[in-house]
This record gives sequence, C-alpha cells and structure tokens, in this order.
Amino acid sequence: MGRDPPYTYKKLMPNYLRAYVPGGTFFFTPVTYQRRPLFRQPAARHALREAIQHVRADRPFTIEAFVLMPDHLHMLWTLPPGDADFSTRVRLIKHFTTRALGRVGHASYSLGDRLYVGWVVTLPTRLVARVANAALKTAWCQKWLVHRRLRPEEFGGRVQQQKTGAALYPISSELLTSPVLAEVFARYGTYLLSMAYPEGCPPHPAYPAGHATIAGACATVLKAFFKETFEIPKPIEASADGLTLNPYVGPALTVGGELNKLASNISLGRDAAGVHWRSDGIEGMNLGEAVAINILLDESVTYNEDFAGFSLTKFDETTVTV
Repeated sequence: MGRDPPYTYKKLMPNYLRAYVPGGTFFFTPVTYQRRPLFRQPAARHALREAIQHVRADRPFTIEAFVLMPDHLHMLWTLPPGDADFSTRVRLIKHFTTRALGRVGHASYSLGDRLYVGWVVTLPTRLVARVANAALKTAWCQKWLVHRRLRPEEFGGRVQQQKTGAALYPISSELLTSPVLAEVFARYGTYLLSMAYPEGCPPHPAYPAGHATIAGACATVLKAFFKETFEIPKPIEASADGLTLNPYVGPALTVGGELNKLASNISLGRDAAGVHWRSDGIEGMNLGEAVAINILLDESVTYNEDFAGFSLTKFDETTVTV
C-alpha cells in the first residue's frame, strides 16, 4: 500500500510530425516522468513558474491558456511573428524546472523528456468546428420548427397501406402503377421501402439532412482558406476489388473539386440507404453553405489587418467574396 503502481514506457518518442508555423498558436500537453503527481508540491509549481518566466524573458511568447494538473499540464501559446521555434522553449522549460527541483531535494522528479505532445491550432480548424455546430443547430430548427418532412420509410408505409386497401392517401398514380412496386412485392411480399439499416430511419424529420448541412458548412470554410484550383499531385485510386492502390488516370483533381465531392458523398450516400430524399441532401448542403458564409462574414470584420475578404466558389459554381 502507498507504493506507486508499476509503469511501462516505450524508450523512444513516437515519430510525430510537428507543424512549425511562424507566429502560430500551439497547444501542448507535457507529462511528468512516470506520471508522478509532481505538481501537488508547492516547490514543483514554483519551479515551473520560474522556468516559464525565465524562458519567456529570453524567448517571448504569449500564454493564451494554461491548465496545471498533478501529473501533466496543458498550455496554449502564440509565438511572435516570424518565430516558429516552440520546441526549444518547451525543452528549456523542462530543463530549468528539473534543475530547480534538484536544488530543493527533488532530483528524482522531472518533466518527461519523451512524453510531450504539441500541435498547432489554426483558424481553419477553429472555424470548421464552429460552423459544424451552427449548421447542425440550423438543421434541427428546420426539421422541427419549419418543415417536419416525412421520411422515405414512412412514405413507403403509406404506399403499403394504400396498395393493400387499408388507407387512402394523395399519392401519385405514377408511383402506384410503377413496375418497381410489383418487383419489390414479388421479392419481399410487401410494398414497404427496403432499408439498408435494420433499425430503419432515424425518428426525426427528413429535411434537411444533418450530415449534408454539416458537410456543406465545413467544405465551404475549407474552400475559403485553401486554394481551390490547386491540383493534387500524383493522386491514386483503389482497384475495383479494393485490394490495391493504382495511379489515378483522368482529369486533374483540384482541392475545390475534391471538397465538393466529399460534401456530396456525405450528403447523398444516405439516400441510397433509404433514409433521406435527394433534396434533403442537396438543399442541406446549400443551407450549410449559407451558414458558413454568414459566419465567415462575421469573422472577416474582426480582423485589424487590411483584409479583402474570403473568396470561394459556391456549390452552384458562382464565386463570392465575403
């Protein structure tokens, strides 16, 4: 009792790819050696504070946020313009903290040299998360407070009721006399709509598709930040059996085109499953695009620098600057 549990650690640090962005904002999570609760001790907290102040005096950076826990800490930094050297700063903070602890009799404790993780926090990343949240709320407002559109599965139930004489609905004769219904009945013994999911449709209204609204919003933000006409070098595609990757042969693939394809695939893929109408996806993407454009407009007026606005190509192929 009272002894630390056994720990097993790899000797080598994983081969992380670090984004060195001059003047960027970075998030770090340094961890203490063997996850020991180092920062429960006032001396350790004081040593860390002194180390950070010492490093900032020589290598300035802005601390946007800071959370200290017994065995790790979270830091959000912004470096000066033109400076991307966060690695040296982290290394020096760990060095000065460990050295100070040795002077006060805690030489066995240190910040783990092998266990710090850091990544860049970019404006596109933040805005993608923001528009996804707003797009979904917008979709739910439309679903419940405006349209309340019937799902394809429920409509198939009405077709079943009418074809069997159990009810009468205003359904087009073109559908009721379609040879597709006879084929469905011959195969399944029912006129109900076949579903890809055993549980059937989600219980909420169909329009707009939530997946489509989020996809449209996120793709719009990414098109605003990245060069849409950039051609993807050396693209590959899966073989017909999905077992190998082969060089792609065909028209040039651009960032903008691939983002549009991705949004469309997310939006329309659920149509084939029987849970949405095509218009749920198409108009859902347009709704998400409108949400994102309004948020980009809000974002653009907050810049102190001279800024001409975000330019992008909409899903209808028109170009806008906001």
